[in-house]
Amino acid sequence: MFKRFTVVFYWLILLGVLLTFPAMAQSELDSIDPVIRQSINPNSAKEIKLAKYATKARKERFLNPQLAISYLQTLYAEAMKEKAYDFAGTAMFEIGRIFMDKEMYFTAIEYNLKAQQIMEDNRMESIYKFIGLGNCYYHTGNYPMATENYRKAEKLFLRENDLYGVAVALNNIGLIHQQLQQYDSALWYFRKALEARVDLPTPGLIGHSYYYIGSVYVKLGDTTRAKHHFEMAIPILLLPTSDQFVRLD
Repeated sequence: MFKRFTVVFYWLILLGVLLTFPAMAQSELDSIDPVIRQSINPNSAKEIKLAKYATKARKERFLNPQLAISYLQTLYAEAMKEKAYDFAGTAMFEIGRIFMDKEMYFTAIEYNLKAQQIMEDNRMESIYKFIGLGNCYYHTGNYPMATENYRKAEKLFLRENDLYGVAVALNNIGLIHQQLQQYDSALWYFRKALEARVDLPTPGLIGHSYYYIGSVYVKLGDTTRAKHHFEMAIPILLLPTSDQFVRLD
């Protein structure tokens, strides 16, 4: 009896620690935010002016979303006038992310599709926008469309040898399989994502992978393997550099 109580108490503590991380508590999708912050590289005086609107919007995204949207609408109008279509597409994508924050997923999809259309019309590519659109579809429960966009992203990331992006795409496909209770497939994708991450300076996402593998083993009733992976996740997620990698976009 005492041994059983000890095991249960241990699991409660372990899960309690894991649930202190917002992304863990809500089973959030992996973040592409650290890369998006570097996605605009102004090369001229006009582009520097446009980039300032994006910077202002990102500062206000959580503090004053409506003001952020206003900055982004201005960015879109000015960018279209200057035929700076990469900036215009980014403005639409960033507005979509704000509506994601508000859990207005169908509106977020509209803005993500606008962003993609701008890029396609002008023969430009923005791989990360496929992840953003996939995340929107994920939250609406449209798993086929989410998977389609994640697979498009994975293919393009592989072409660019971008292991960070490959891992995000694979992990989020794994989350879909987990939601569908296809646990063997979910494990396969989570492990492939982890393989891509082990040599990258992304401790939070490595911890994410261990956590999700452990969560699948819980569903499968394999508490030994679940415990092992949770114990791998915790010290990584406690690192001060981890938090920036576990936000949802």
